[in-house]
Amino acid sequence: MFFTENNPSCRIERASLSGHNRTVLIYRGLLRVMALSVDAENNLLFWADHERHTVEVSGYDGNNRRVLQRMNGVSITGLHYYNNIVYGVSATRRRLIGLATDTGDIVSDIVTTAGDPFSVTVYDASVNVTYDDPCATKNCQQICVNTPSGPECLCGEGYSLDDDGVTCKVNSLFYDKGLVINNATMLFMLDTRFINGAGGRVPYLTITSSIITTFAVNAFSRMIYFADAKTNSLHELDTSTRRYRILASTAPVTDLTYDWRADMLWWIEPDQSFIRTMSLITGRISTIYSNLKRPTSLTIDAQNGHVFWISESSIIQGSLDRMAPKTVLSALNNPLHLHFDVTSQRLFWLEKEMYIKSCKTNGTDVKSHVIVFNASDIFVYKDFIGWLSGNQIHFAKQTSVASEVTFNIFPSPKEVAVLDPLLQRDLTDTCEIVNGGCDDICVPMATGSRCECDTGLQLQSDFKSCTSNVMEENFILVADFSHGRILQIDIVTGEMTKLAVDVRKCSGVAFDTKTSELFYADAVQKNIKSFSFPKLTPAFVYDTGIYSVERMAVDSSTGNLYFTAITQAQPSTGYIGVVHRQLALHKTLISGLQSPRAIALYASKGMLFWTEIGAHARIGKATMDGTAVEYIVTSDVIVPNGLAVDYDARRLYWTDGEQNRIEHSDLDGANRQVLSTHPGALMMDLVVNGRFLYCTAWNRQRVIKIDKFSGEELPFMADRPELGRLDGVVISSNGSLDESTVCSTRNGQCSTFCFPTPDGSTCGCEDGVSLESDREICAGATSCLTSLPNMNLLDCHPYSGQSCLYECKPGYTLSINTTLHCDPTGQWDVDPETLCTALVDGNAVGDQSGSVQQALVYVYAGVGVALLVVLVVAAIVVRRLVRGRQIKEPTRLYYENSAYLSEGNSYAGFMTRGNESSCTERAGSGDYNTIGDMMAYEEMKSSNTSAACHYDPYINPCADLTKDTYFIPCTENTGNTSNPYLKAV
Repeated sequence: MFFTENNPSCRIERASLSGHNRTVLIYRGLLRVMALSVDAENNLLFWADHERHTVEVSGYDGNNRRVLQRMNGVSITGLHYYNNIVYGVSATRRRLIGLATDTGDIVSDIVTTAGDPFSVTVYDASVNVTYDDPCATKNCQQICVNTPSGPECLCGEGYSLDDDGVTCKVNSLFYDKGLVINNATMLFMLDTRFINGAGGRVPYLTITSSIITTFAVNAFSRMIYFADAKTNSLHELDTSTRRYRILASTAPVTDLTYDWRADMLWWIEPDQSFIRTMSLITGRISTIYSNLKRPTSLTIDAQNGHVFWISESSIIQGSLDRMAPKTVLSALNNPLHLHFDVTSQRLFWLEKEMYIKSCKTNGTDVKSHVIVFNASDIFVYKDFIGWLSGNQIHFAKQTSVASEVTFNIFPSPKEVAVLDPLLQRDLTDTCEIVNGGCDDICVPMATGSRCECDTGLQLQSDFKSCTSNVMEENFILVADFSHGRILQIDIVTGEMTKLAVDVRKCSGVAFDTKTSELFYADAVQKNIKSFSFPKLTPAFVYDTGIYSVERMAVDSSTGNLYFTAITQAQPSTGYIGVVHRQLALHKTLISGLQSPRAIALYASKGMLFWTEIGAHARIGKATMDGTAVEYIVTSDVIVPNGLAVDYDARRLYWTDGEQNRIEHSDLDGANRQVLSTHPGALMMDLVVNGRFLYCTAWNRQRVIKIDKFSGEELPFMADRPELGRLDGVVISSNGSLDESTVCSTRNGQCSTFCFPTPDGSTCGCEDGVSLESDREICAGATSCLTSLPNMNLLDCHPYSGQSCLYECKPGYTLSINTTLHCDPTGQWDVDPETLCTALVDGNAVGDQSGSVQQALVYVYAGVGVALLVVLVVAAIVVRRLVRGRQIKEPTRLYYENSAYLSEGNSYAGFMTRGNESSCTERAGSGDYNTIGDMMAYEEMKSSNTSAACHYDPYINPCADLTKDTYFIPCTENTGNTSNPYLKAV
């Protein structure tokens, strides 16, 4: 048998009909598989992915996977194979579609007029099916199933297979899973089918010698533990043998619960406000918490070792290791009946005796669920909530607001416990706990789990983390819309890497080769983000509001980012916009477009091209400022999905997703020719690189490479069935860039946008702002201060996003050689006062300009070094004369020893770095070549300074020192050998 698991990640699995030999077949490139079918004759497995919009096929072992058909917008919910055709139905489209299993071609397509078809099967009265029953001679007492190794006998719930492998013996009075309920003297069990209103047999056990106040269940050993109010003791009941025994004597007990990981019982002793435990292995009873504030409603998260209870109006969390209790939620209105649900990992409780609420175990995400009345206990099982009220039990979905199923049961029910072995599994090292520790995909195994990586990622040596080998040049970037991937493909080998980018549904990508910056649009979050190679750190670019970005293009001349945007609600309100990347300002260039999609720029010609796929499909052309709009292709085009400019041949290329062909023409739409056709491909985007085109298609799980002269498809990239809907494509190669130079000087005299045009350039402003009368400056444009006391700005347009050269005024000299840049807030990126500093003697050094007379800087630097050498030599000579003795080794800078200096402490390595023998020859000093080596602390002022503070104190000063002392060496000898330096505090 084959089955799917869709949450939290999707996979297809296989097992024998007995449930054994479970194997994961496919786990990459799936989203939500809603239907399966098999071709038993050819050992083929078919499935329909509801969100990928695909019908796919593989062998029984998961190999040889291929996509039969991707039907955009058609979500298949039912599937059935028959006679070399696989039939699928779509409830949303009311269609029955037949696909040929060899080619994937649509051979039938029927639209139903009534009802929403959800599943499908085939009946053919003309076919006589004969088969051999493998179970005919097995003589199983209850159930017989066929397995790969032959027929096998199974037993129903409550039974187990006897040693003869044929007959079944009674395992327990109770069901294998269900709801256990107690009153004072009886334990009852309801089958889980009661939750859906089916009802059924209600087995029970009577315990007349006890008064049951509270109980807990062990689903694996089928033991029930209960507290007896008659004897103040804990009992263990074996539901298989129906025998019970006393475990321990206690004080009065409430809220008994079972910790299945530690094999331990927990309970509350309300008289003493204790929480206590008993090990079922050793029998030891321990007090975990005492002196609590009226604890009630104890519940346990055994997997994570947490225990929760209600204390007055708060929910409190503790643990087996007695960690200090902490408040999860407070100020609740009379909370009661706390319950931890293993499946959802949430806490549920009753509030105001009326509302069932829940939250995460950290107290966040509080939700309200069902409204109840007079509930004496609540419980949660899978997606349902249940509660006791009087002599009735109620059930409702967690999303409901009131009871949906009600049964009358026995008198005075008190508590409910869910008995299901699946809820008491140890999930350590499984995919259900923090994704098995995996960075990406967790695959369950017979025992434990293993980690895998998505396509385009590599599993690392720790067998848990995944990384990608990011390429830095000569690559193609492709948006995988279905899976939220951005793929990088080697332009030579076709090898693929997945970029570690967090994006939901990406349709458009653009790449700025000059800055190595990738831009990508998220159709779900409705924004544009970017990152630079190879760091891949995301940065926000622009929020498009209710519009979704389709495609983008970068003008390398100005850095401006152009894009097309649509909204599904109003397809005729599409527009082309542009974003000033440095200033994060937006301008709408062309509006009122019919579902614009592809966009391409020809910056050196000042031209902009785009496609529209609405009711009147066409290709448009305008200048890059959005003026001079004209349509150059208006006929014999249906769905122009992709568009690219061939700058070498001055030709325009486009794809047609309906006619599945690639065409090209002159830049005005003339001399139109069909280059190639691709039946059934549903052609999407394309890009030109030299003599080749690289294309994407929704029904091709690869990038297609085509010779632009012959139209021949060339070998490049193998089909990758795990890929989704491939949309936008861009390229980064070593080829020349198409750029315009008209905006390169002073941003074309513009304060904000500069747009190349066929006749030069024009200036523009963000939406809602107009140009001043000079047609260059935007009203209210942010600018930086130009009146500076120490410098004159040269050839400067001091508006946000622009750079300026400068020269120092007379009386100032250049101290830092750089360029001033005006940021979006109207501030220079560098403090101008630090660039030109006043001369000490007041003499002007002449005109020095940043980035203009850089050679002078080196001249002055050389003179300064020469003067410094002269001073140092003079200092050495004077020092020798004063000291009156010959120094054989080179004169060095001296540092007086502090109280902490010794050969054995942290300073020793630092102090001896200048001269290896100095610390031994001169016990009170160390000599160094540089002033930097002299900078250290005179003493440690704090008596309790840790040893860690002594390490490299000149780099990492200790925060608890009362005073920092640094040493500044003199340039000449003072004659005082014990103090050859000045101190500066």
